Amino acid sequence: MSKNAQILLENLIEQEFRNNDNYSNISEYFEFFSASQILKNQGLSDDEVDNGIVGKGLDGGCDSIYLFLNNLLITPDVVEHISAPKDSILEMIIIQSKKTTSFGEDAVMKWKTISGNLLDLSKTTTDFTARYNADILEAFTTFRDTYTRLITSRVKLKFRFYYATLASELHPNVIQQAEELKDTIKGLFPNAVVEVTFVDSDTLFEMYNAVIENRVNLKFADIPISPNQKNYVALVDLKSYFNFIVNDEGDVRKSFFDSNVRDYQGKNNVNSSISETLHRADDNDFW
Repeated sequence: MSKNAQILLENLIEQEFRNNDNYSNISEYFEFFSASQILKNQGLSDDEVDNGIVGKGLDGGCDSIYLFLNNLLITPDVVEHISAPKDSILEMIIIQSKKTTSFGEDAVMKWKTISGNLLDLSKTTTDFTARYNADILEAFTTFRDTYTRLITSRVKLKFRFYYATLASELHPNVIQQAEELKDTIKGLFPNAVVEVTFVDSDTLFEMYNAVIENRVNLKFADIPISPNQKNYVALVDLKSYFNFIVNDEGDVRKSFFDSNVRDYQGKNNVNSSISETLHRADDNDFW
C-alpha cells in the first residue's frame, strides 16, 4: 500500500477542512469526508450524509449509520407508511471513521457488542439508553421498525460495515475480529448478507478521485426531432431507456436525477395520488 497516498490524503483532508466552516475540528470533518466517499454512488446530498453522522460519544463504534431500502434512503418519518415489493433489499450501512494511521481491534469489538445489543429483537432499545446516545438508538429503532413492517414482503437483509482510516496496513487480528462480527450478526439474522470493508488510505484516495458516471449512450427508436440542434425530442423503447438509467448492477444512476428525482420514492402521498389517478376509470387526460 502506498505511503504517498497516505501523505496526499492527509493534505487533501486538511485543505478541504480549512475551506469548510461546518466542522469544529478535523476529526469531525474526516467523519463527513469518509462517509461521503463511501456513499458516493448513493447520490446523497451533503445534508443527508451529515444527518447520518451519529458519533458523538456513546456511539458503540458507529460514527455514521444509513438505512436504505432498494437504494433509497430511509428516515424515521417515512417508516409508518413504508411498503416495498417482494424480495426488496433492506441495507444498513455502518461506518467507523478514525483519522489515525492504523486499524484497531477495539472498533470492531464495539461493533460486535452493539450488534448483540441492538440487533437482537428480543431486547428493546430503551434498555440501552444509558449506554448509547439518542441518535444511535433512533437509527437502530428505525431499522427494527422498518424490517418488522416489511416482514411479509420477504425483504432481504444486508449489513455493510466500513472502517475508514489513513492506515496502510491491516493486522490479521483485526480481520479475525471482523469474521467474529459476521458470525454475531449471522446468529441473529442467518440469511443476511454481512460485509466488513477496511477502507485504507489507498482506497479512500481512489474513492475521492473516482468520477461518477454521467455519460451513457441512449439508443433512439427513430430519428430525433431537433429544431435548434440543442434540444431533442426522441422516441425510445422502454428497454433502451431502462438500460440508460441503470448501471451494470441494475441500480438507478442517481447522478442523472440530482435536480429532480423521479424514481420510486416509496408509499407516500404523491405516489399514492398518482396511483389513484392511474387506476381511476374516467375520462381524465392523465398526460
